[in-house]
Amino acid sequence: MEIKNLKATVLGTGPSWGCPVLGCDCKVCKGDNPKNKRLRSSVCVSWETIKPIENDNPEKYDRSLIIDAGPDFREQSLRSSISSVNAVFLTHEHSDHIEGIDDLRSFSIHQGSIPLYGSKKCIDLIKNKFSYCWRKQIYGGGLPQLIVPFSFSSFFDAHFIPEESIKLLKKANLKTFFLDCSERRVTSKHFHPESAIEMAKIVGAKKTYLTHISHQFDYDEFLEELPENIEPAYDELTFEINI
Repeated sequence: MEIKNLKATVLGTGPSWGCPVLGCDCKVCKGDNPKNKRLRSSVCVSWETIKPIENDNPEKYDRSLIIDAGPDFREQSLRSSISSVNAVFLTHEHSDHIEGIDDLRSFSIHQGSIPLYGSKKCIDLIKNKFSYCWRKQIYGGGLPQLIVPFSFSSFFDAHFIPEESIKLLKKANLKTFFLDCSERRVTSKHFHPESAIEMAKIVGAKKTYLTHISHQFDYDEFLEELPENIEPAYDELTFEINI
């Protein structure tokens, strides 16, 4: 079995309210910069699996893994031409990260059960909230362990990273790191530019993308503020992953 064309596509970089924000007249929401148009935060990791067959052409299968499926998941899947979903990793149970679970049914009708992975708290909430489409076969448990071997990691909706996790991230020698940066000001829920930059330096990834970005940030202006190896992410950003 051979894996080819392993890559990540950023499906969305927005916070819970997205961007533009409903009813907002700020320059970011009313402007025409496409990199300020942010659907709710999500990432798709995709690859081709090639199965050799004797005396015949090899079989190719498209595979994808979704990190968080929020309320924009259907639109994101259509926009990025996602044809199958083989697993979903949920970072936490907030609605802007799980409301797209219902749309997984469109994939499961054709391909069967789809494993879900997340904390026990997250899975229990989903099992109750989406009980009408829940089946025992798709029950998953435990935190995702697939991110670190891919040499990239993501932290959405966070204002700190536990010391134990920092040690794991540093040990992984990350090439790409996605980190929350929702607010300009200091809050108890999200990283802000100064704290995000400091955390990026601590983790030491070769490249850090800031995501979960609110309308307080214009993409071009924010890019100018950041150090050379840190950038704001944007919807449909795609990069290759090396195992």
